[in-house]
Amino acid sequence: MSKVFLSHSSLDKDFVEKVYSELGAAKCVYDAKTFAKNSDITKQIQEGLEDCDIYAIFLSAASIKSNWVSAELDLANELRAKWKIKKFFVFQLDETRWDTLPPWMGRYLVSCPPSPRHVTLRLLDEFKNTDEPIIECYGRGEEERQLVDEISSKQISPSFIYMSGPIGIGRRTLASSVYRSFYPHISEYKIEIPVDQADGMFDIYRRALRFSANWRAHDYLQELERYIQLSHPDQLQQLAKLLKEISTTFNQVVILNIGTSALTEEGKPQTWFDALIKHLEPADYPYLWIISQRFLDGNDLKNGVFISVNPLDEKWSTHLFRILLKKYRISLPSREEQSIIENSISGHPGLISMVVNYLKQNPAYKPNKTHNNIIKLINEQVQRILYDFIGADLQKEKAVALYSEAYILSYVDIQDISKLWPQFEDITSELMDAGLLTRVDSDYTLVSYIQRAGEGLASRHKVELAPLLRILLKDIDALEGDSYVSIQLLDARIVAHITDDGPIDGFLSKLVMPSQQIKAARRFYDSKKYELALQYAKQAYAQGDKLSDSGRREAWRLLGLSSVGAKKNDQFEIFIAEYPNIIQAPQTEAIYYFGKGFRARKNGNLREALNWYSKINQKKYADTHVYRELAYVYAFERSFEKAQACIAKAHDLAFGNPYTLDIWAKLLLDRIKLEPKPAFIQELDTCLEHLKIADERDGTHFYNTRSKMKDVIVNNSLGSLAELFKMRRNLPTPAKLALLSMLSNKGKDSQFIELHSELTISLNKTDNPLARIELARIDIEHHCEHKQPESAIPILNQYRTRFTEKCCTELERSISFSRLALED
Repeated sequence: MSKVFLSHSSLDKDFVEKVYSELGAAKCVYDAKTFAKNSDITKQIQEGLEDCDIYAIFLSAASIKSNWVSAELDLANELRAKWKIKKFFVFQLDETRWDTLPPWMGRYLVSCPPSPRHVTLRLLDEFKNTDEPIIECYGRGEEERQLVDEISSKQISPSFIYMSGPIGIGRRTLASSVYRSFYPHISEYKIEIPVDQADGMFDIYRRALRFSANWRAHDYLQELERYIQLSHPDQLQQLAKLLKEISTTFNQVVILNIGTSALTEEGKPQTWFDALIKHLEPADYPYLWIISQRFLDGNDLKNGVFISVNPLDEKWSTHLFRILLKKYRISLPSREEQSIIENSISGHPGLISMVVNYLKQNPAYKPNKTHNNIIKLINEQVQRILYDFIGADLQKEKAVALYSEAYILSYVDIQDISKLWPQFEDITSELMDAGLLTRVDSDYTLVSYIQRAGEGLASRHKVELAPLLRILLKDIDALEGDSYVSIQLLDARIVAHITDDGPIDGFLSKLVMPSQQIKAARRFYDSKKYELALQYAKQAYAQGDKLSDSGRREAWRLLGLSSVGAKKNDQFEIFIAEYPNIIQAPQTEAIYYFGKGFRARKNGNLREALNWYSKINQKKYADTHVYRELAYVYAFERSFEKAQACIAKAHDLAFGNPYTLDIWAKLLLDRIKLEPKPAFIQELDTCLEHLKIADERDGTHFYNTRSKMKDVIVNNSLGSLAELFKMRRNLPTPAKLALLSMLSNKGKDSQFIELHSELTISLNKTDNPLARIELARIDIEHHCEHKQPESAIPILNQYRTRFTEKCCTELERSISFSRLALED
């Protein structure tokens, strides 16, 4: 790696040290930081220079008079003759003329950097040219041509380029690629100025000042006071002038990263932003890049170029990922694991780079070690992208839900839906502009990572979406053999038809494929329609010869889980019998163990469930579902450390999932009952904050109940306990059981008896073994607390084989303590 020797006078350290702080010891030699203390300085100068191939002198009146700088210059000249130091830079800090330097330095570049940052950028650019690989722009040929055409078609060079698209879509990479060929003299490294939602001209000006000088505090404050006293037009003119100066003087580009700010909710530029870009003067290249998440057509802004950056198609996404894997010599354990990750990041270069960067830091990648962290990164980023777009706009949320549910819409579909929902066409345009929607021919679909994140929104708008989905299905039943049809569109419509209208008749039934049945089965399973999920999983599995190995395994998985949900033991036996016929792989074994554990838990046998789930965890195949199941069982047996470790992993893999957060809140409440430590209470507060957000986003209703439970357990609020008891009939069974336990702990015997009676009647009417085992544990603990240990013994004996081993040990200890209390 190239290194630079920073030659300077001690009187200029305030400037030079800032350069060092940005470059670091890996890239430069700087006496105050890299020389050893109490050592021979002359020797260290020589060793430092011999370790560098770039020499930079900071020219000033003080440095010219410095004996040390003079010695460094002489030695640098000797190393130049030996081709050890290959490049020289002179950074002029004051009025000292360059011809005061030795004559041999006259041929080298002299510049007058206004700030340490400019020096840093110039040197970074030099390192880029010598050591660091260029980030290539893959799959953007058409966009590159478009951008070049837009720039070159202007009679006067545009002052700025406005690039819109979601975070990480590749806006900077695209522009950088164009500049390398069209403006090769422009620095590869850019000046970036972030702009937050509340920022205006003043904030941009004060941030841009950093690049205009090495400011002393009072001078900086004085400049800000001067600027704020200017008239509004003069402020605009000063800011526009500053942006041009800090860029064009040194062949730089300034990036204004405005995110979702600077534009109104209607997509119009805010007044100050509109005025600013109109004030930008031209140069011989567009010196300002405006990076935005919102599209702006800019028809009335003639001094700039506007481009929307779309997602990469699947082919180029895969190509980019594989190129980067090869480039960084990253080895994945199997083609299947590589395929899983490729499908997770398709379309979004930012996600691809993020994952590759993660893998680069973890070259010994194994699914059991880092795959979970990769998925966490992806999930967090995708949720941020989606919800940044939606904001608080329910119409946008409904549109994402519709695209997610329909999967594909044709242009004709969009027109038809817009007749019933006039805003839909405009929102579709916004989705396109934001890079969340992609178009193939005349068909529109959400990019893959947004499609997955949007699936959870459909249930919130089911009633509103129903008539819109019927519009999409109106022609499909009339399909005949000689009809022209989009295969991609047909696939989506068949899945929608199955999940919304039921079985398909007529000619269309001949076009139903097992892959479509799998998608339908998955949707039914996610919506807890287990019998329908089982029906279509069986149909798909029966046509296994039409499926890939992974498709057949997915049909088998859905068959097993759906049979448990539908309580069809005979069908689950088919799942077990077919296990040897599924291609053997780690996923196959994990699915088999999970199915067995899932059925055991549903049957109220936590001992057996823990055995199967632990096997998955021991073999490092656990996913979010396994961790969530383990967290529940560990919490039940009061192994809180294990439970919290598992629920944290589940949350990492399903970031913000309300069901995961609810389990987390429950186990923390149970733990605080036994150990009311401040750290646990603080963790509960954080969990409840996330749960409230998740409830609002996903339409669930966990937060209110859990927050009231916190008031009872942490704050001893009997009012909240009374309120929960009053609303008990509206609570789900798990919450009723938690309430029953609290009533026992607080000594509310009459309310305990009343709720216990209601729960017993309810459980006698329904088949809920899991609720029965929870009730059994509460009964044992209640009898022990009320010094009735002999009443607890038969219950423990009845459920001994279903409780986990640790749970039995803990309950036996409670019974013993209760007996001792009676004796005392």
